[in-house]
Parts: sequence; C-alpha cells; structure tokens
Amino acid sequence: MEAEQPTESTPRSKSSAVFIAKIVTAALLIANFTIFAIQNAASVDVEFLAWDFTMRRIFLMALSASIGIVVWELVAFVWRRRRRS
Repeated sequence: MEAEQPTESTPRSKSSAVFIAKIVTAALLIANFTIFAIQNAASVDVEFLAWDFTMRRIFLMALSASIGIVVWELVAFVWRRRRRS
C-alpha cells in the first residue's frame, strides 16, 4: 500500500492554517511596532533626581515599561510569598 501523495488541490490542514494565522499576526505586530518606533523617534530631555540626559522617546517608553514590569513582578512575588506563610 502506497501512501497518497498530497497534491496542490489537497485542502490545507488545520495546523497549516493556524501557522499562517500566526505568521500574519506576527507580521502585523512587527509592522505596528515599526510604525510606533518611527513616530516616536524624537529625542527628549530627561531629568530624574540628579541625572539629566537626552534619549529617544521610544527608548524612554521601553525603559519605563521594563521598569514597570520588574516592579509588578517583584510585588507579585512578595504577595505570593506572604500568602504561603
């Protein structure tokens, strides 16, 4: 018994449709991020405590988001440890 060879007229399987949907979603996210980065490429002056520096707005937003994620995770970690005790 020979296995049937797929032909071009064979319908796509569900897994290939999911794969294509993931590729399209990733491409749209990358395109949106690229547009966002280009629109926020201007430099801004930052004054924080004793520091005074200039950086691009996109990097400032990424830094702020990263710090926010770290603080959020630290608070969640402390909260989970207190609940276990």
